[in-house]
Amino acid sequence: MESIKNLRGSFVFVPVLLALTSFGGGAGPGDGGDQDLPVRLSAKRVTWGSAVSVSGAGVGLAAKSPVSIYLVAPGHSMRRIGIAHADRRGRWSASVKPGLSGVIKASAGSLPTATARTSASARITVSPKAIVAPIPPSRPGSRVKIRGIIRPAGNQRVVLSIRHLGHWKVVSRSRARNGRFTAYLTAPKGVNQLRVAIGAGNGLSNTVVNGGNVSGLRPAGASWYGLYGEGLACGGVLHYNQMGVAHKTLPCGTRVTVSYHGRTVVVPVIDRGPYISGREFDLTGAVARKLHFDGVDTVWVAP
Repeated sequence: MESIKNLRGSFVFVPVLLALTSFGGGAGPGDGGDQDLPVRLSAKRVTWGSAVSVSGAGVGLAAKSPVSIYLVAPGHSMRRIGIAHADRRGRWSASVKPGLSGVIKASAGSLPTATARTSASARITVSPKAIVAPIPPSRPGSRVKIRGIIRPAGNQRVVLSIRHLGHWKVVSRSRARNGRFTAYLTAPKGVNQLRVAIGAGNGLSNTVVNGGNVSGLRPAGASWYGLYGEGLACGGVLHYNQMGVAHKTLPCGTRVTVSYHGRTVVVPVIDRGPYISGREFDLTGAVARKLHFDGVDTVWVAP
């Protein structure tokens, strides 16, 4: 039978081993962390470069006691990403930038030690930040160039899809080089939403971002008119806030897509005209204001 002295020695070693194991594991809530030192995140998913607020309240923490905040990311060594100080009630908070997906833990003190109180894990997902350059309208069937920037820079896979008949259809695949990508697709008819999927890797999660619109339109000369209170060829009278266009031959009620300097509307044919050479459409005053259109210029339209 072991002596009392030996038994005491064994109990000294066991808590040290458990404290070191629980801090580095990062398995999630209930992984052996101190429930008296919880940790909460203002968001569970952020884009790279964005901050997240980490907060908690430790029972028995003295005022101004330091609380270190650590990130445990798969395949990376544990690193401190912030430090907070408790108030008189033991509450603390800090804004940190994780940079990688993983779990966030807090430890009482300025450095992790074998006897320091450590929190349970709070999982954070970090996605790359992507910006897609504005895409000017193109004629249907023409080749469209898509450019974008991804941060942090890397060699990520890029998949482009457009929404067609209610479903997403893959139209191009590419790969970023040093955080920049270029892809090409064929302009479909009308205005179509573009989606860009990025296979991140390197400690980040995959992400999907809105790439704006791909517009397969044709150029047309246009002007605008505001003869409010006057009768319309398709019925009724023109009101100040009425959205519509005038065209010489398109049937009344035909939906027309009109794009101008990145702004797009879809409005019906409500009148006839214009009867001036070089102009195909007359926009109502409301449409002109919506598009920031003034005077006479070229717009992109369908049909």
